[in-house]
Amino acid sequence: MCTFSKYKIKQATRYQLPSALNVSKIVQRYKYKRAILAAELPINNGKYLYVLNTHFSAFAQGTDTASRQAKMTYDLFNNLQNNKQLGIIAGDFNQLSNPVLRRYINKEDQYYYSKEKTPLAPYFSSFQAAQSLNQTMGKYKKTHFTASSTLQKNKKFNRNIDYFFLTRRLTLKKFAVLKKGNTTLSDHLPMMIEVKIPNK
Repeated sequence: MCTFSKYKIKQATRYQLPSALNVSKIVQRYKYKRAILAAELPINNGKYLYVLNTHFSAFAQGTDTASRQAKMTYDLFNNLQNNKQLGIIAGDFNQLSNPVLRRYINKEDQYYYSKEKTPLAPYFSSFQAAQSLNQTMGKYKKTHFTASSTLQKNKKFNRNIDYFFLTRRLTLKKFAVLKKGNTTLSDHLPMMIEVKIPNK
């Protein structure tokens, strides 16, 4: 993971996420080391904007890895909010906002997502979501789809597993999934938000 910024980054901290895959301990050592990258951007009066970047595991079915990664990340970000800090977290969470959305995914990929619950539920109730739960499930949900299957030759963006969450003191001004001209670059679409930092 990497965070580029036109603004000064005072420091960045890498937090190792828990990971347990259905592989041997030897093979596990060579798998991806999922993490959170937290950058501190000075704003004014000794305050900071905390920008967190993460990528949850996609292949941990049959383990508690998804829930453990989601809880650790939630606790870290919620601590910022409880301390009245300004924070944004973004990334590939590899989870649907609601299991009902499995119906829009090709059958080969439905296996990767729970039929019963999502570990992201507390995020939507505790933080500002750039794509609200209603938007990810409502009439225009397809405009919020951010990812496609890696198993299909013709990319069809049919799920939302990438999100922005903000602490409550920030004001979300704009959000967009940048689809035009970007559908052949990756199995994920770029996203953009514009936020306002409070004056005080």
